Amino acid sequence: MRTATDRTGERGAVIVESALTLLVLLLLIFGLFEAGRMMSVEQVLTNAAREGARLSVTPLVGTDTLPSTDTVKAKVNQYLSSVNMSGATITVTQNAPCTGAGCDSGMVMSNVTVSLPYTFLALPFMNISFTMTGTAVMRNETSS
Repeated sequence: MRTATDRTGERGAVIVESALTLLVLLLLIFGLFEAGRMMSVEQVLTNAAREGARLSVTPLVGTDTLPSTDTVKAKVNQYLSSVNMSGATITVTQNAPCTGAGCDSGMVMSNVTVSLPYTFLALPFMNISFTMTGTAVMRNETSS
């Protein structure tokens, strides 16, 4: 037959098991939040690069002149600031020759790359940081 002192010891074990289970559950939940946030940031960087590439390959109205790289960078920064992101490194390469399968001779491309440092919010004590990058490559509309 069990006594009251035996049940007291079991209550302590239940508290420890509950604390460990709660810790694992919270880590899983915060990990899911961070994974979702990471995918969202990656999508925003890719969309910003697409906006810049789209502008970069479209000639100015009534001409064959492409916008300057500073204009393209301003457009990318405008897109990023609309979603409260700043501090991105933007690289614009215009009039690059097309290489690879499916390229015709004389085909010219524009490449826009947007990089941004990413730091985990849910685990700030771990101080994990890396660079996320979005890239877009489009054919210039002025090429033959």
